[in-house]
Amino acid sequence: MAITPNSSVPCHTVDIGIRGVNTHFKSGITTANFGEGVNVVKVSVANSITATITVNVTCGASLGFRNVLLITGSEIAELDNGFEVFSASGAFRANIELLPMESVSLKDIDLSQPQKTPVLFFTNIYNDNTSRRVNIAIAVFAASKGQLGTMTLKNQDIAPNAIYKVTNRDFTAVNTNGQAGHDFLVAVELTGTFPPDDYTYKLTVTDVNGTILSTDQSTMTITNPYTNPELIMPGAGFQADLPEEYNPLPLFQWFGQSDKYDLTIYEIRPGQTQEDAVRNMPVYRQQDISGTSYQYPNSAEKLIEGHTYAWQINGKANTASGIRYMPSEVFRFQYSSPTNSGKRIVASIKINPEEGTLYAGQKMQFTAVCYDADGIIIEDAVPTWQVSPDLATIDRNGMFTAGQGGKTLAVIVSAGTSTEFATVNVKINIIGSSKIKLDDYMKKLFGLQ
Repeated sequence: MAITPNSSVPCHTVDIGIRGVNTHFKSGITTANFGEGVNVVKVSVANSITATITVNVTCGASLGFRNVLLITGSEIAELDNGFEVFSASGAFRANIELLPMESVSLKDIDLSQPQKTPVLFFTNIYNDNTSRRVNIAIAVFAASKGQLGTMTLKNQDIAPNAIYKVTNRDFTAVNTNGQAGHDFLVAVELTGTFPPDDYTYKLTVTDVNGTILSTDQSTMTITNPYTNPELIMPGAGFQADLPEEYNPLPLFQWFGQSDKYDLTIYEIRPGQTQEDAVRNMPVYRQQDISGTSYQYPNSAEKLIEGHTYAWQINGKANTASGIRYMPSEVFRFQYSSPTNSGKRIVASIKINPEEGTLYAGQKMQFTAVCYDADGIIIEDAVPTWQVSPDLATIDRNGMFTAGQGGKTLAVIVSAGTSTEFATVNVKINIIGSSKIKLDDYMKKLFGLQ
């Protein structure tokens, strides 16, 4: 378990970001304990491994380290000596505290209102009994790329025994670092978000002569759940021919990076468009699904022979401005009872290969073998192929041709009541990417005027 910040002074209230490992934090259930003299004001759970704890360090709290516990039912996550209470009038020291976020998106940044730019971090300086003028620098690193750049704030005057706090909104200069910084900006330009990675912010405070007074560092993990979910099966988009679904309890599957999803299923009336369908009363709804698949339950309303259904997924991401909902497109299918198909039923499909990695324009051959419920190959089964999302092509014989890069796609094969899929990661070749105006971009990214 990791916490940030991992220290504070008496008579101070602070938000502490918690990131667990194999934890199961739950809103309304998880509690926290920071020891005597540190009162837990609020526990805000973002997902099973991320939470923000607001604590008040009382004026009478004893100095020193104490253990941190997060308790979820019978589960106890503990960090020994995980939090320190220290004297505000002691030696000069500084720390950096990152706000726990799953994603950082340019959509959150409004240049016309820079004061509303999301706060990514706080820098806290606890001065000793000497009046000082200091320079503050924060170097940003990505685990996969190295140093991305540096933010600096110079000539800050701090009174004796003062607590001085600044955020990313206050820094006056941002410089990118070589190829790593350029590659990072190219990736953000393509996606609109920080790429998923571990980002480390290293703080250095120096005096005007360059002598280092204090250092600290903290890491945030960006999982980037801002990508809208992409549906795999059953069915297809409204622009495609209406597929049949023979399974009375279909397995719904999709791609996505969110922590939670909502599934909604509608019945489509004759002549209705996609927009009309999602205004209907839902046939079935399931909220807060924690995976990317869901089996239609036997207890739900039965699908009706010959009726057409639509379904949609809403991804849910915890952001600096609250929960963001990201809807998928809408798929539709017609339910047909397998007893009325008059054909030998395909119970399972084996697809080969099960995954692959290509660049745009490259090809890969996929094959499928269909089996009945007894595991016997159905020689005359004719599988159908499709790609989701529709950013590549695959012919009737399973020859896949990669299209636009930067996406993970599903190659879907269907026959009878069965559907199977493989994943293809189509990579971006950024050589020759358009030049970005780095100055303007970084000002926008960090909300600088």
